[in-house]
Amino acid sequence: MWMGTNGGWYPTSPPSWLCTDLYKGLIIQYDSILRFNDYSNFIILGIWHTDWPDADRVLVEKMMLDKYGRNYINLRKYLVDYGLGDANITPTTQDTTNINAGKIPSSLLADSVHLNSYGQQIVANQIYLRGQELGYW
Repeated sequence: MWMGTNGGWYPTSPPSWLCTDLYKGLIIQYDSILRFNDYSNFIILGIWHTDWPDADRVLVEKMMLDKYGRNYINLRKYLVDYGLGDANITPTTQDTTNINAGKIPSSLLADSVHLNSYGQQIVANQIYLRGQELGYW
């Protein structure tokens, strides 16, 4: 499961039925999906593109890891730390600036928000590897 920042849980204007505590709406939605569909095997992909302050980004990533453990993949962190190496791309000056700010390297993006084919392949590989680790396939 992979919910972006357009999912209705976003903290700037959460719908009234969501918990008003910062970012808990995201977990509420994932839990609802899991409960409704009775999933026992699942992988949740983290929010990877955000202009949130560092403290907020750290908070939501910690909440997701605490809640879902190895069923959660912190895509932002993986793409920042290992993405260019996985894609065999030499960092540009902008990539280095992004990495130092904890943001996805530009060389993995198709625009300012969406992943290009390199970024998409890395995400697909991470899903496959985590599913294999968890014994799903």
